[in-house]
Amino acid sequence: MSDSNEDRKDIELALDDLFSMEIICPSSHYKQILFSPSFFKIFMNVMSESEDISDEDIRKNLYFSILIYMNQHLKFPKSFTIALGNDLEKDFQGTECGRLMLRYINVLANIYFQHERDKKY
Repeated sequence: MSDSNEDRKDIELALDDLFSMEIICPSSHYKQILFSPSFFKIFMNVMSESEDISDEDIRKNLYFSILIYMNQHLKFPKSFTIALGNDLEKDFQGTECGRLMLRYINVLANIYFQHERDKKY
């Protein structure tokens, strides 16, 4: 399988996971995908704590938002989400869980950046 086919499959699987967790939802307009209201609220709260917002900051905030969402809406125990976050920060690239989280972050970042571009036009 080519890299582009693998990338597309990874994106599809990440989208399925994010829909399943109700982090994203379809929009009633223009065939878009948006953050769910509950995830968007968490993300905006995390973003409000940032002063200078670069693309990297947005990705970090998406990561923290996913962890908070897992605890608050998916009812993962707080100790588990903290341990997961600590383990991921030690070795994002070297674990399957880290690679999955990076896929989720990339998909969410693309949704965020596309929405921001659409707002400008």
